[in-house]
Amino acid sequence: MVKSRGHKIDKIESFPIVVSDEIESISKAKDLEKFFDALNLTQDIDRLRSRLKRRSGKPLLRGRKTKIGKSILVVVKDSKNLSKACGAFMGVDVKSVSSLSVLDLVPGSQPIRLTVFSKNAIEEISKIKSSHLELMEKKR
Repeated sequence: MVKSRGHKIDKIESFPIVVSDEIESISKAKDLEKFFDALNLTQDIDRLRSRLKRRSGKPLLRGRKTKIGKSILVVVKDSKNLSKACGAFMGVDVKSVSSLSVLDLVPGSQPIRLTVFSKNAIEEISKIKSSHLELMEKKR
């Protein structure tokens, strides 16, 4: 499903991609690039460089010169340091678990985005209580 959205995932063997909590301490783009190389995710970032579209007309006049697609979403417990490092990569977004939305996971209503989770983020997601889940349990 991830491949049908256009992500380059030839060398990735299994999903979801869960990494250690050390990713949250990365604050430099060079370190993050090494991290993406180790996970074989750089080919997906390079995919956006070739697809950069320049716009003409009204969008250009209104300050929207280019349209940049979505690449990797990194979900961590605390995105403070990592968000600075990800600014250098086109299409790469960092979200903390508390600010994670369905629109981040499924941008433009197209299914499945290539997502990297930290172990702390998985633990935080499991702690989230949903009112919908409580209603479903009551009906049973």
